[in-house]
Amino acid sequence: MLRRPSSDYREYRPDAGLEAWIACTWSQTIGDGDAEFLQRVLPDGCADVVWIGDAGARAVGPATASVVEVLPPGTSVVGVRFRPGAAAAALDVPAFDLRDRQPKLEELWGQPARALDERVLEATGLTAKLAAAESGIRVRLVTARVPDAIVLAVAANIELYPDACLERALTEVGLSERQLRRRFREEVGYGPKTFQRIARLRRLLALAASDRSLSALAMELGYADQAHMTREVATLAGISPAQLVARAPVLQAVSDPFDVRNLQDRWVRGP
Repeated sequence: MLRRPSSDYREYRPDAGLEAWIACTWSQTIGDGDAEFLQRVLPDGCADVVWIGDAGARAVGPATASVVEVLPPGTSVVGVRFRPGAAAAALDVPAFDLRDRQPKLEELWGQPARALDERVLEATGLTAKLAAAESGIRVRLVTARVPDAIVLAVAANIELYPDACLERALTEVGLSERQLRRRFREEVGYGPKTFQRIARLRRLLALAASDRSLSALAMELGYADQAHMTREVATLAGISPAQLVARAPVLQAVSDPFDVRNLQDRWVRGP
């Protein structure tokens, strides 16, 4: 009988002083088995720096659709996830240049990325690898520009209230729709409306354990109707809302603001 490998995915709070930039660090370990593990990763509006196995770091840009990663049994993965709106400044590249892309970090940073790869890959164990990754990112942030405070604030508000009217946000920050869209594309990777669609998807994932019907969830999250939600989820997640809700415990949860950051394991302080 075919033995399918298990996945142990965990997220950790960043070190003090990095919270404004980093949503979390995280690790994933694939257990033994006779088949590859297929990990569906959902869009979250974030960008990550990721080390998979013995490979050098990839800069995983903000996605507009789900991606299925194929991970062999025994694979260990560590990553640093930036908050929406912080990655462009941290990685020193416009976020829209990374949208739906996963270039090698070396392509963006050159020699500093190679040095960071060496430290992370030579470290023994997940704890040491995460510490090396976080330390290297901290050094980089010393000379990084400050992220756009308005974009950070609007993105955080959309995450908390994905059903809210965007026009109100525009009024509160004093920007035109064109100005906010331009700054969002630069810092987040896409405009605020696309980010709102992704925030709704993430909120739906967070509510998966509730006993609400799909129609009630559609209404609560601000979709026009259940059919609208079905189309949106299919586009962003590649599965139906019913499948999303059913698979929530084994989908990789991503940094959400509702303390449901990881639906597989409880939130832990350190690795």
